Amino acid sequence: MFNTKLPRTADIGLIQLDSKSSRSKIQPTPKKYIQQLEQFIPEVIRGRNEKSKKWLDKQVRDLSKPDTGVEDFVEQNTFYNYANEHF
Repeated sequence: MFNTKLPRTADIGLIQLDSKSSRSKIQPTPKKYIQQLEQFIPEVIRGRNEKSKKWLDKQVRDLSKPDTGVEDFVEQNTFYNYANEHF
């Protein structure tokens, strides 16, 4: 986009502007993208892992407590069916 819309040089009255250095600062380079991805991806993975671990710990706690009624039994049975289908 910057290569086609931003001219390399522009005459403004008696002043001639050269946009080469500005263009290099504005345009992202593949190295910058790679550095951003190398920082971003581990953070996202770590967050997802922590969220999954919290969910799994909660499910293990809930499933290891004894049934005190029909509602607890139905909830555990529903989770067993969900786990059987998805894992």
